[in-house]
Amino acid sequence: MADAGEAPLPPAAPATHTPSGLLGDPPEFKGKRTNARTFIDNLEIYFALNPARITTDNQKVLLALSKISDGAEQWKRNKVTAFNGNAALWHDWNGFKTAFNSNWGEVDTSGTAYSQLVKLQFRKNKRGKKKMKLSDYVEKFKELITKCDITGSAALHMFTNGLTAEECKDCMMQKPTNLDAFYEAAINLENIETRTAILNPSFGSGSKSEWDMQVDRMLVTQINALTIPERERHFAEGLCFICHKKGHMSGECPERKNKKKHHKGKFKGKKGRRFTRDRHVRAADMDDDDSGSEEEEVQESKPVQRGDRMKTIRALMKGLSINERDALMMDMVDKEEDF
Repeated sequence: MADAGEAPLPPAAPATHTPSGLLGDPPEFKGKRTNARTFIDNLEIYFALNPARITTDNQKVLLALSKISDGAEQWKRNKVTAFNGNAALWHDWNGFKTAFNSNWGEVDTSGTAYSQLVKLQFRKNKRGKKKMKLSDYVEKFKELITKCDITGSAALHMFTNGLTAEECKDCMMQKPTNLDAFYEAAINLENIETRTAILNPSFGSGSKSEWDMQVDRMLVTQINALTIPERERHFAEGLCFICHKKGHMSGECPERKNKKKHHKGKFKGKKGRRFTRDRHVRAADMDDDDSGSEEEEVQESKPVQRGDRMKTIRALMKGLSINERDALMMDMVDKEEDF
């Protein structure tokens, strides 16, 4: 407490809090030109995340140099030598970015991007996991057309050229009016496919068994056999096209599952039980000295292999039309015939 006649002490300055750590990890650059722009962009983001710790251009330049290595190591050494000869360069972040982009930026950005864009359109020819997801395709396409400076109808044509015919048709069903609307339609389509796959794991799996595909074809035949009013009634009332009852869709029909279970249980038993032997009957040459009676010789060949039987069945099936094959499969399932 101050004595009488003494000047009062000034108030204490508020304590300042110095952050003890940095948020995130700074990016690295190892000499790959295609990563140069991303490196600078990520550095700017990193600086923005830590405004209280990285406050000067000198700190930014030092941090950037510390993260350059491998293929860009010699360039870094040259820069350090140049900075030591001119101390002002250590404190010029904008100058550092200009020098870095001038040396490591892509030589022909638009040309390289256009080549990548043409290659990207081959996405539609890929299958399964090799095909790029629609959301990834949209983002990559946006990046490349910006570098190529392609806009308008040309950009729209190139975007749709990277879609399959089915994807393009489904996008058009959403009635997009411009390129941005097409982007949104494509992403919506991927979301629908993802949700459908979750609700129905067999959707789009591409791993249907031969029996499942046969049942699907029989289902199409059953639908085609209905009159248009009957089809509309099934749709309106939510009826199953297999058992014609409510409460489930055709893909989950109990009758379909029962028939599939019955099919899986067929042909059990000892191997080679059916069609095990192929009997050939040939007439022996007639002996002029005999009374003219015919002699038949029966020879048993080796058991017919399963592959040979399948080839024979396929050959017979090829002689039938599509409708005849469908009718045969439906008849076999309905009557539960064995062959």
